[in-house]
Amino acid sequence: MSHASPSFDRIVLAGDIGGTNTTLALVGIRNGRHGQKQYELLQRVGLASQELSGLLHGVSLARRRFDDALWRHVDAGCLCAAGAIKNNRGKLTNLPWEVDGEQLATDLGVPVTLINDFSGICYGIPILFRQSPQQFSAIPHSDGTVPPADGSVMAVVGAGTGLGVGFLTTLPDGSVIAHPSEGGHCDFAPFDPQSAALRGFVAARSEITPDTECFLSGPGIGNIFDYLLSDRRTPHSAVVRRILNQPPAHRAPSIAEAADDDPLCRRTMKLFVRIYARFASSVALHFFATGGLFLAGGIAAKNVRLLLEGDLFIQTFEQHYHDVMRRLLRRVPVHVVRDYSVSLYGAAYAAACLNRHNYTPEEQIV
Repeated sequence: MSHASPSFDRIVLAGDIGGTNTTLALVGIRNGRHGQKQYELLQRVGLASQELSGLLHGVSLARRRFDDALWRHVDAGCLCAAGAIKNNRGKLTNLPWEVDGEQLATDLGVPVTLINDFSGICYGIPILFRQSPQQFSAIPHSDGTVPPADGSVMAVVGAGTGLGVGFLTTLPDGSVIAHPSEGGHCDFAPFDPQSAALRGFVAARSEITPDTECFLSGPGIGNIFDYLLSDRRTPHSAVVRRILNQPPAHRAPSIAEAADDDPLCRRTMKLFVRIYARFASSVALHFFATGGLFLAGGIAAKNVRLLLEGDLFIQTFEQHYHDVMRRLLRRVPVHVVRDYSVSLYGAAYAAACLNRHNYTPEEQIV
């Protein structure tokens, strides 16, 4: 294989297909020190998913914007999609799209792998943590310390358009294997009278049994806001009236932005942070994630301050009726992933190592 450029051994196509945004990138890969590959985002194209007719449409638009000299060296691709993937095909959870890796490979002329979006994030976290540790913000525990990673399992929770969950296992030789999950669709577990009333409000309005995603995602912020707004004793401020004039799907960012200035928005985001912390705590216990719990996804990346300020998140995270479990939770290092490109690094890794033409189990190494 000829070198992609004097600087890179390979160039691959990486993509992150979500309910709100579709991002495609060209990533250069070179061999670094100690045999660890280095990944660099060379070009990136962001598209609004709702404005696309499907995945092929998005790839076609991005291809026109990529530099031709770089594109000619692309030798593999991987797209991580928000949904279950089987046999290199899948149906997205929050978009009416069916994705087919083999069809895309035929169109592009290079092997293409599809993986779950949280597999992409999981594979990307060790790469980004190694190359750019400044892109992570540690949340100190209630005693002011950040415990060291001490375990073979790391877990990832990501609230965005939907709610994603995944985990990684580290093998004795240092290799890492990512495991997808649909844990974001588990039943919502109220933890106090307010969260129980919130669940009842959403259940009554939608006539369904709401899962955790209904509270811990972009639409979840809207549901919390509507619940608190239903208290007739709460006056409608000018900020609240402006938010109510927006389409429901567009309200979550405005609510978060107004958290410093508007009492109702502040209450909304505080309850959201508590729900996030309780769910993250449950995930940490499910997977015994003493290797680290990582908060990924757009909401965490855009609202790091809300997760770091004060002790609301970490105190809620550490709460448990059992003293042994409280001690375990205090051993879990918690990090916010600030770089929303983490999934592109993971997709680039998978494009280079996991596609059906060159995949071997030994290559599942970050």
